[in-house]
This record gives sequence, structure tokens and C-alpha cells, in this order.
Amino acid sequence: MERVVSLAMFLTELALLDADCAALPGSTLATAALLLAHTTLAGHCGAWPLLLAVAGMSAQQAQPAVAALARLHAAAAAPGSGQLAELLLPLKAK
Repeated sequence: MERVVSLAMFLTELALLDADCAALPGSTLATAALLLAHTTLAGHCGAWPLLLAVAGMSAQQAQPAVAALARLHAAAAAPGSGQLAELLLPLKAK
């Protein structure tokens, strides 16, 4: 469970660097991050129904946020993509 929470936190922080994701409601972003983290680490997420019920949302409502986070995660993990480095550049200048 600790790995799931760590990955969900990373995904949430990564989302703050993307304007589209940062505009999402916090509850949607948190739910999507947990769903994606469970799915990424376990290959499936048997907890989807419970997480969605607790969040008070449907799979259709969560899916766009999950897809956006998956796209960001893939870009961050891609070797040599440089996209994450470009996003972090303004922060390094401070």
C-alpha cells in the first residue's frame, strides 16, 4: 500500500506541472492518481469500485483524469523525452 500511496503522490505532484491537470478539482485528481497507481503497480485495480464510491464519482467521470495522468506518467518515464526537464526548468531557475 505504501508504494501505491507514493506513486499516487508523485502523479499528483506531476499533475501540478500540467495546466490541464492542475485545473482539475482536487478530489478528481486524487481519485485518478490512486486509481492509476493501483493499476500501474498491480496490473489491475480491484479497488476501482470502492475508490469511485468513496469519491462519489463514476468511472466515466474519472477516466479523462486517469488518461491525462497516464500520459504525464508515460512522458516522465520515457528515457530521453526531456519533457519533464522542460517542465521543471522554471523551477530550477529560482
